[in-house]
Amino acid sequence: MAMKANKHRRPPGESEFSWGAGLTPPGLADALPSQGGRYHGTAPPVDTSPAAVSAARGAEARRTGRGGSS
Repeated sequence: MAMKANKHRRPPGESEFSWGAGLTPPGLADALPSQGGRYHGTAPPVDTSPAAVSAARGAEARRTGRGGSS
């Protein structure tokens, strides 16, 4: 008995748990979350220079009372 083509067959890589390759559904890369797109969180930039890291560690040590070198 020949099998009929399944009209509900998913494209390769797609399953009931995934849209396939990528993090967003096809065609919704720039859509708002309310429209089915992906949420892109935002945060202010962080200074990761050695001087800024050292200053932040010193401030944290003073704030928590753990001492340490700054």
